Order: sequence, then structure tokens, then C-alpha cells
Amino acid sequence: MSQISLLEAAYSNTDGCIVFRLVPDGLSDNREGRFFLSGSFNVWAEYPGPEWQLRLGNSGTYFLEKTICELQIPGNSGYPEFQVVVVSGAGERNVLVCETRGLCVRIHNNILVADCDSDTRKIADEIREKCRIKTLSEFNLLVEDDRKTVANFRSVCGIRNLFRSYHPVKLSFPLLDTERVRSTIVKEEMEKCGIGSVVCLSGAEELDRALGEERSIFHSRIRESGHEMCLDTSYEIAYYHTGSEQFGRLISDVIRFVLDHPAPFLVHCRLGSDRTGVVCAVLAALCGASWNEIAADYEKTSLAGFGEYRDSRLLAYSLGLLVGSPVNSEIGVQQLVRNSLCARGWISVKEVDRLKETLL
Repeated sequence: MSQISLLEAAYSNTDGCIVFRLVPDGLSDNREGRFFLSGSFNVWAEYPGPEWQLRLGNSGTYFLEKTICELQIPGNSGYPEFQVVVVSGAGERNVLVCETRGLCVRIHNNILVADCDSDTRKIADEIREKCRIKTLSEFNLLVEDDRKTVANFRSVCGIRNLFRSYHPVKLSFPLLDTERVRSTIVKEEMEKCGIGSVVCLSGAEELDRALGEERSIFHSRIRESGHEMCLDTSYEIAYYHTGSEQFGRLISDVIRFVLDHPAPFLVHCRLGSDRTGVVCAVLAALCGASWNEIAADYEKTSLAGFGEYRDSRLLAYSLGLLVGSPVNSEIGVQQLVRNSLCARGWISVKEVDRLKETLL
């Protein structure tokens, strides 16, 4: 028996399924225990994904067969993400660290299931690079593009009155040497761009004075004028429940706020990646941006270097749930998003037209 567990996956040509094969290490291989392939997605324990038990075969090897449709829900990487969990006879759960082969790719504690024709080594190298935490020395703060990159601050798909960014106040990674610089640059860019109104998608959080969190005078004036809206939404709603009424209320609240407050607008959450990414994608689509433009804008967040990576395949999945069909470069995403939102009664055609006039 090997000293480290092995998980491999292969495509079955006969029935169009993915077959997983697990060879546990000697310590994990006990007949009282059970092995599961557990959906990790964003690795938030309170929102677990599906969990499937592997069956014991010959010579201490465990197997699981699943259809491609069952494995289609992507995680942050844009691929289905899982962990191998071993449950002891006493019910204790532990994540099993595995070497991977075939279609499986291990990134940290997550195991990605790649497409059948993918280069798994290339996928692993690209994701590890994009997940890398960057130090301040890797950015030239005298160059405008680098300043905006570290702050995750930019106009959305070139739309004149729509910007997105990292949180201008809250420090999500206070131990990183980029963090306070990141917050400072967002504050400076807000004033430089003359931001008129702010949409915060991470709720109305209290300032942590011990960390030195504070609003700029410019930002405070926006708040005092009633031109900031704070909505407390979640990663799960933004990616996996875009067809729900809760997501519909989120989008309609954002659009109606935009229609009733002065431009330009800044949209942000904590990192400016997930909730911000999906909401800005919807707004950009309604303003006529193509899928390629939306996807490219979404993936720029990975350049900020705070150790978080999101692939546009995850965004495509989210928008696909919203419009009820696949989203890609060959389909006009503007019409799909517009039709979906209006058909559900979340916004009206007139509001879409006014939104375009306001933002473009």
C-alpha cells in the first residue's frame, strides 16, 4: 500500500461518465471507514456541495462513477472542485490529501476535475500562478495601470460611468503589505474619477479602528448625501442562485439605485471579485458589452495578487443559470440578460433603456 493516497479520474467512452478510482494510504485504509467525494466549491463549510460515497472494489481500491452533468457545477477555478473525505466508524471526518492522476488536478486541498481533452499540468500551473500572493515590490506604484491593478479598481468594460474596486475601507488581508496601499489607492481613485454614488455589496460593516480602517472625506460626503447603498448579499446567491427571487431583488435594487442617484457609480464588495463581478457583468451586458469583454474584465481581478483566483467559466455558469442557456462568445449576451430580467418582472424595458443612458 502506498504511503499517500492516490485519486485518479478517467472518461469512460462506453457510457459518457467519469470514473474515479481511489487508492487510500495504509493509515486511511480501514474497513470501518467510508470514503466520499465531497463538493467543496468555495470551501465554505456551511454551504457544502454534493457528497458521494465511493464503493470498495478489489485490492483495497474504491470506485465512483458519475455523469458529466452531475459534475458540471464549477468552483472558483471554473472546474468542478471536490475533496476526498474519510469518515471513521465513530463518525469523525477528515480530508484525505491525495496525489492525483488522469483528469484530477490538486490545488491546495481541492481536487479539480478537468475536461476530457485538457492539459492538467498546464491548468495546475496557471491556477497556482494566478492564486499567488504578490508583494508590494511587484507593483510599480508610479505607473497608473499597476496602481489600479493592486487596488482592483477599473472602469467596467470601458463603460463611462461604471467602476468597480476592492473595498475602499475594510481590510480583508491586513497582514499583506499590499493591503493598506490597496485601500488608499481606492480612496484616491474614487475622488480622481469623481464618483457620485457607491453600491456596496458586502453590507454595512463597522469600521475596525484597531486596524486603522477609515473613510476618506470624499467618501464620507457621498454617504452623508445619501448616495451610498449597502446590500448584504452572498457568494452563493451571486454564483449558484441567479435564477432566484433573492438575486432578482438584488439586481432590481442596484438598477433602481443607479437610476435615482448621480453618476459615476462605484460597485464593490470585500475583494471586488465575486458579488461585484457578477453584478457588474449583468450591468455590462445590459449596456451592450460582449461576453468576451465581460469575461476579460472579470478575470482581471486575479492580477491584484491577494491570493484569490476566479475563472470566467464560473461567471458563465452563473449567467447561464440566470438566462436559462449557455453563455459564450457566439451568443448575444445583452439580449439574453435583458430578456431574462424583464420576463421575470425584475426590471422593465424602460428601466433598461434608462440604465444605458445613465451609464454609457
